Amino acid sequence: MNAGSRTKKNRKKVRVFDVMNGCLMVLTSLVFLVPFLMVVSASFSDNTALQRDGISLIIKGFTLEGYTFLFNAMKDTFLRSMGISVFVSVLTATGTMMITTFAAFALTRQILPGRKFFNIYYLIPMFFSGGMIPVYLIVRGVGLYNTIWALIIPSMCGMYYILLLRNYIAAVPRTLEEAAELDGANDLQVFWHVIMPVSLPMMFSVWLMSFTAKWNDWASSLLYLGANNQKLWTLQYVIKQMIADMQALFGSTSSGSVSDAPLISAKNAGIVISVIPLIAVCPLVQRFYISGIMAGSVKG
Repeated sequence: MNAGSRTKKNRKKVRVFDVMNGCLMVLTSLVFLVPFLMVVSASFSDNTALQRDGISLIIKGFTLEGYTFLFNAMKDTFLRSMGISVFVSVLTATGTMMITTFAAFALTRQILPGRKFFNIYYLIPMFFSGGMIPVYLIVRGVGLYNTIWALIIPSMCGMYYILLLRNYIAAVPRTLEEAAELDGANDLQVFWHVIMPVSLPMMFSVWLMSFTAKWNDWASSLLYLGANNQKLWTLQYVIKQMIADMQALFGSTSSGSVSDAPLISAKNAGIVISVIPLIAVCPLVQRFYISGIMAGSVKG
């Protein structure tokens, strides 16, 4: 077989792979996109039509009554939970980014006593976890239970994030640090002026992953807040309560008639609103996320 035939055959294989890969990506996208589009459609549909016909991709009787209900009848609970979620998610993500960056930097220092031990020690929680009950007991024992800090501090770290950042920082050329040390920089100055600027893509990746995980977290509110402490409920926990028992939640926040409330469309409207911050944040840091994950996955 001559070179021309082999080249033509290879191009054909590449084209077949591209077509199959494209079809697979389209199908995968539809699997995730169609359910969300159904939720969006239901949020703009008439509640009576939803009760009669169910949810579909087609809007049935366009109306904003679901959104109006959330921002009028449930305004206090819904808006307060949204503010709590923003505060908790941003603070947790920022704290996680800084803590994991400091830890990763320390693990890359050759002069760190017991460096190999600590690298192995940090890997253990990735495979073995104490579980939910020990964490709950610690939160109660240190006095964080039923406070907003119980939603933030237990989540303000991650072994996986430390591993990614450690690999990323270890790949930074040593010559950059040596140049700073020759100018009289100490370890903290090397970290601040050399390591942090070149590690920003990976740090933004960690921030985005932590923010997304915390924004979608409702279990912390269930575990670490008292049943009557609705003022600290996060948005995701409120939505969970809406889905589980919307009538009970509505009854505790409004004196209106439950039979007149657009409960189905309001549930779906709440889900749509909860996704908007992620849709807004992801495009802003996506390029940092992609470059950071690619670089951090390479062994340093």
